[in-house]
Amino acid sequence: MPKLTLPAKDRNVFFFGAIVRTDEKTFIERIKKTEAKEFDDMVLSETYALAGIAQQKFLRIKYSHHLLLVAIAFWSVMQLLIMFQK
Repeated sequence: MPKLTLPAKDRNVFFFGAIVRTDEKTFIERIKKTEAKEFDDMVLSETYALAGIAQQKFLRIKYSHHLLLVAIAFWSVMQLLIMFQK
């Protein structure tokens, strides 16, 4: 799990932790009371955080694909060895 440190994530209404800790009515009120500039900053901050999470995710997917190809190659070699031993 990527470790991201974001400034004031508890004040960001889009941060999942802040959403889960509040009830629906309070969440809606916080969204309505948020000024446009602050709202934009929150969206941009969350977009940046999600980009970091996505980067880590796709690096791990790429790594797992490489390991899968190595495993398939090893398996193929083993199958050929078994086939020629009979």
